[in-house]
Amino acid sequence: MGVRRFGVLLEHLPDDGAYKSSLGDPTLAGWGLDDQLLGMLVEQIDMLRQITIAVNSKKAPTLKPLQVVPRPKPKPRPVLAVLTELDKALGGDR
Repeated sequence: MGVRRFGVLLEHLPDDGAYKSSLGDPTLAGWGLDDQLLGMLVEQIDMLRQITIAVNSKKAPTLKPLQVVPRPKPKPRPVLAVLTELDKALGGDR
């Protein structure tokens, strides 16, 4: 297996996996699908709560801003560049 193929396989591992968490701060690792869906669910429930308050109020309510679940923004590291340098140090493609 070449370095390029290995780099592509590493880049496509899950964001919440051990490999990508080990590249940096685990709290900055990307969320999995479950985490993303739960965040969206919290935001939708808050929106429905505010709509219910607005519809059932006799006078115009002052609504709070919608709740936004903060999501981590991982800083991607160029895996292919690191592997290419490693390959050159080891003496070429194997």
